[in-house]
Amino acid sequence: MHRKMMAVLIVVCLAALVSFAGGKQGKMDAASHAAKLKAELYLTDEQTAQVESVFAGILERMQPIRASMRATHGELKALRNATATDTGAIEAKETELEAIRAQKRELKAEQNNAMQQILTPEQFAKYQEIVAAHSKKRMGAGHKGQGHKK
Repeated sequence: MHRKMMAVLIVVCLAALVSFAGGKQGKMDAASHAAKLKAELYLTDEQTAQVESVFAGILERMQPIRASMRATHGELKALRNATATDTGAIEAKETELEAIRAQKRELKAEQNNAMQQILTPEQFAKYQEIVAAHSKKRMGAGHKGQGHKK
């Protein structure tokens, strides 16, 4: 009976997440993220609250990094498309972009470490699978991250 209820809950949550994500172009807030993981990892209420807190903190700190990355990408694109190529400026902008990517990686590592402290080893292993699948999905969907054609 318990498994049946959990299966129904997961289906309902996933349906809600799909419709919610559509309105925000795939972006989720901390509460939605935590709710999704609660269903997928069978989190306790205490774990869910801790996960939501971690995600809220990371998302808040990630916003200016993402904005900076978008702006720097735009500047780099403009430099590359300029009539007169300034290789020094392009290299400096690429270095700046790599520094921003490093900040993003540091936050992701911090999030990963916090999640490892909150979750059981079994939950954490499943969490890593979820993160890997999400990354693979984003990269396969035309995401232009590091190492992809621009």
